[in-house]
Amino acid sequence: MGGNSKYPNVKKVAKCTQEQLFIEHVTNFIHTQPERFKIKLLPIAPQIEKHKNLRLTVDTKEDLELTKKIYKNLSDLNQRPEKLVQKIVLNSNWLNEMKIQIDKNKK
Repeated sequence: MGGNSKYPNVKKVAKCTQEQLFIEHVTNFIHTQPERFKIKLLPIAPQIEKHKNLRLTVDTKEDLELTKKIYKNLSDLNQRPEKLVQKIVLNSNWLNEMKIQIDKNKK
């Protein structure tokens, strides 16, 4: 994580805990400590939220590799998120990879 992080909440978490789960997944710590952090949950557009089979996160090496594939194959990233999701759901290979990670990482 390093001391030169430009993300103050990451630094704050690093000072507050040495628990491996929280070091790897900073947002888990933040959500368990609402008195220490300002948390604001933003609504998700219905066009995105309806796709429960999407995993758009980078928590694992496999997530990162899939994100790279998606990034490489989407020609115009300057679009509304809803449009990007429409393109992603048309790719059954990506959806299959997401399903594997969703099943593997259920909490």
